[in-house]
Formats: sequence, C-alpha cells, structure tokens
Amino acid sequence: MGSDNKVYVERMFECAPEALFEWLTKPELIAQWFGPEGFSTGRIKNTIEEGGSYQIELRKNGKVVFEIYGEYVEINKPIGIKFTYTYNGLDNPPPPSVVQFRIFEAKSGQAMLSMLQEFEVETPDFATRTKAWKFMFERLFQLI
Repeated sequence: MGSDNKVYVERMFECAPEALFEWLTKPELIAQWFGPEGFSTGRIKNTIEEGGSYQIELRKNGKVVFEIYGEYVEINKPIGIKFTYTYNGLDNPPPPSVVQFRIFEAKSGQAMLSMLQEFEVETPDFATRTKAWKFMFERLFQLI
C-alpha cells in the first residue's frame, strides 16, 4: 500500500510490545534482521534518545555497499519511534524520508507493528521499498 510518497507495511508478532521495541532499538538485535534481501549489517551506531542519531552499514559479500543514517525525532517506549532516514553511498539513492514505527498490543503475547515511510518527494521505486520492508519484517518475525 502506498501513495506517491509513502510506503506502509504492518505485521503481527508473537511477543509483547516491550520485546518488539527492543528488537527495533538495540544494535545487537537490529543487526540480526535489518537490511534488504542479500544484504547483512556491518557496523551499527545508535543513540536511542530524541535528538540522538543512528548509522547502519549494509554489506554485500562482506563489503560495505551503502549506509542508512538519521536522527531520532520521537521515542515513545514501548509504543513507537519516529526517525529520519537517509541513504548514503548509492549512485541513485531514494530521497530522504521519515520512518515511523508504531507498536500496538493486539492481545496478550501479540504485538502489531506498523511502519510508515514518508519521503520528502515522490519516489518511483515503491515496489522496491515495500519489498525490502516486508522482507525485513518477515526475517524479524522468524527471529522472535
């Protein structure tokens, strides 16, 4: 689902919202699920506080290909985070965006995660962005 500048993905997880929040914010956990298919994470820097920053290296065949970086705009533990999202190192990167994760307790032991990525301008590759987020959410689901 999306419009000309938004990507939206949601997924149910078999865990409490507090546990899901940890998977979204702790570098050692982010390293296990983040990145599009065929990529792994390299160095992850993360200062999880409003105004704090993050940086995630994405590798292919052991070499850094690009990185994602940004700043935390809103932290509302355990129900959500909002952060800027910028690509560095790609020849033709998507435009900067803001990503918002919201976590809802569905029922005891289950949490719904919704992700909204809103780009500053229209981006032509929604299918790629949506596919990447769905892949990451599936990998995260398998880990939890």
